[in-house]
Amino acid sequence: RKQREVEERRKREAEELAKRHKELASQPPPLPAVREEDDIFVVEFGETELHRQAAVKG
Repeated sequence: RKQREVEERRKREAEELAKRHKELASQPPPLPAVREEDDIFVVEFGETELHRQAAVKG
């Protein structure tokens, strides 16, 4: 009985994961405005997304 409960819970969790993945995949990509803000940021601060990623990494 306990084994069955564990299997059912694992199945439910897998279904939730699949559902969440599907929801995320169906969302539209970020708006181009975000990239434009990045360009403004570059002009104002001389920094790009790559610079920020490098700063975060190390």
